[in-house]
Amino acid sequence: MERALDGLERYPLFGLGNSNFVTYSGNWHEVHMTYMQIAVEGGIPCLIIYVMFFRCGFKNLKIMRKATDLDEHTVLFVGALHSSLIGFIVGALFAPEAYQFFPYFAIAFTSTLLQTLKERELNPKTPPPPKRGRHFLELYADYGRRSEIAPVR
Repeated sequence: MERALDGLERYPLFGLGNSNFVTYSGNWHEVHMTYMQIAVEGGIPCLIIYVMFFRCGFKNLKIMRKATDLDEHTVLFVGALHSSLIGFIVGALFAPEAYQFFPYFAIAFTSTLLQTLKERELNPKTPPPPKRGRHFLELYADYGRRSEIAPVR
């Protein structure tokens, strides 16, 4: 952490560069804090953008949690996304996870879900979802019953 603070003092605007802290540290260790890792490798502006990115995800979730006409699956999905993001925010204090895809996918899910719900509000007369396809075992069971009733020639 001391070496990361030193790097942040020396290169506050542009940082060390993506994944370069391991070399800069001198002992090939990473910063065990995602926010510090982003700051030292990308600079203070990159850290601000990173935090704003997460703020956008929580803002989307707040809008969806205030909605009253959501079905139970959407409410469950919104709760799962909220819990996942909080888990990542806390876990990022103890691990160098800045370049993992998980948080970026979770934020993307919040954005796409919010846009889907907005479109659903604008066009409430959407057709019902297609019927669920039958499982191959159900088809096989029906075929077996039909062959008992009328033999296949």
